[in-house]
Amino acid sequence: MDLKMIVVACAVGASSVVFAQSSDADPFADRVVMEADGVPVTFGPFHPNTLWSDPQAVLGQPNVVEIDDSPFNGPARRVTMFWALWFHGSPDPADLGATLTAGASDRPKNGLGLGIGGQVVVEFDDPIENNPDDGGAFHWGVDLIVHGNSFFGNTGGFLGAGDPLGAGVVSGVFAEPMEIAVAQSAAGPWFTPADGVAADALFPSHPWRFDAGANEWTLELNDWTKPVDPSLTIADFNGLSGVQAQDLYDGSAGGAGVDLSRLLDEEGEPATLEWARFVRIRGTSAGEITGFVDVANPATCPADFDGSGVVNISDLFAFIAAFTTDNGNADFDGSGVVNISDLFAFITAFTGSCP
Repeated sequence: MDLKMIVVACAVGASSVVFAQSSDADPFADRVVMEADGVPVTFGPFHPNTLWSDPQAVLGQPNVVEIDDSPFNGPARRVTMFWALWFHGSPDPADLGATLTAGASDRPKNGLGLGIGGQVVVEFDDPIENNPDDGGAFHWGVDLIVHGNSFFGNTGGFLGAGDPLGAGVVSGVFAEPMEIAVAQSAAGPWFTPADGVAADALFPSHPWRFDAGANEWTLELNDWTKPVDPSLTIADFNGLSGVQAQDLYDGSAGGAGVDLSRLLDEEGEPATLEWARFVRIRGTSAGEITGFVDVANPATCPADFDGSGVVNISDLFAFIAAFTTDNGNADFDGSGVVNISDLFAFITAFTGSCP
């Protein structure tokens, strides 16, 4: 075996590499802001259903399983682009197939329902950065994703808990569009998307990956931090099977994407923010919000060796290929020579807290 391959095997084996997003990386909103400068900024009317009336329910990962009430009562099933949250839910994939108890006080709420005139403001500890437009390789310049409770209409017939995704045929989207705004201060000024992006509209949440080759659902979750191509419209989805629609999502868990380079200020003039920390949703129509996600800037994570925007096993293989062929791209520590120091520098970054 080539000496460099032996070094790679030893270094990787000793590093206890875990091929997943770091547990330290939390892309979701951190807190709900109730007031700013003594003025309420989160207020009702909220939905009368207790599962949708708590503003704190918009924090953290949205629920990925759901159990409806009568007449479709049964074990918890996957949330999909055809089947949105409504009744009893959980963010834990392990609850798939479980019986969720109605009214359990310790069961996670689904999100927040806003009536017309209501609003909620959330804050991120780490600022949402203005990502460059990379031409679509990962995020198209999208910086923030807002998840709601929309879903695609389906002309393919009723989709049960385990039915294949291909049984669905997209026919429009059941949406309750609400205004999204971002700011650097909870007191404003506020900026809205210039391209009409709205919460609880395109693109419905789709947490689970369906394996088209095996024609079955997997136990894998799609990427919460990856947006859907923002150039797509409902016309691009109408008439597609669920599998084809999932292909357009390209590994994303869905949600409405906001680009900080494409905003309007409070006078309706074009604006750009280099960063934002606060997000506001206004009930311009009655709808639901289930979560907020900061889209990581791939350029801020050097372990994203293949430039996909997410650190995973593909980056490891790409680095090893460069390292074992003395490719200059493997000069990870910038010393001017490819050697063992580059390997250990890459492993340190790879097993660190980059998303």
